[in-house]
Amino acid sequence: MNSFKLARVRGFLNSKDIKFFCWSCCYVVMLLLCLFAGLTLITGCAVKGERTYAQKTGELSVIIDGFHNDEGKAILSLFAQEDGFPDDMDKAWQNLQVKIESGRAQALFAEVPYGEYALSILHDEDGDKRMQSGWLGQPREGFGFSGRPDYNFGPPAFSDAAFLLISSTREIVARMRYDTVRQKKQIKQRTVQDGKQ
Repeated sequence: MNSFKLARVRGFLNSKDIKFFCWSCCYVVMLLLCLFAGLTLITGCAVKGERTYAQKTGELSVIIDGFHNDEGKAILSLFAQEDGFPDDMDKAWQNLQVKIESGRAQALFAEVPYGEYALSILHDEDGDKRMQSGWLGQPREGFGFSGRPDYNFGPPAFSDAAFLLISSTREIVARMRYDTVRQKKQIKQRTVQDGKQ
């Protein structure tokens, strides 16, 4: 008697055993696939929290309006990481100085690698390449950011001003802000003068 008939006679290869064996194999294969997929996701995310993009570059065009005068220059600092944002120009990926004309300025960052960036802008009226502030830290010069982040005290976080460059061209429009004591005094004086006329 061959071994197949012997096993069948003893009851090892009935239809229930075959179904159970097939389902068990399918279950083990599915479990291994899920485990492999989970490990792949975990190791892919655990290496770094940063996103990776194709090694392409694009151009970033920036239009800024709302300058209260044309004195000095606009300094644009493009940051590729949170470290140093928004005021440490030495840690910026690139800095540009552009002329202000009729309350507006334009700049072009060329050959920018695809990725996540945040932009800070300074109206450097006195030409010292840094933000002038009062003794309590209030800014005395105009400033702006990409994304028009919402903030009250202190500068916004990198993530609040961040944007993606993932195409060959991108345009950002920013507006200057002047939350200075001097500006508030000037507005108050104008209001008083307008009331006397």
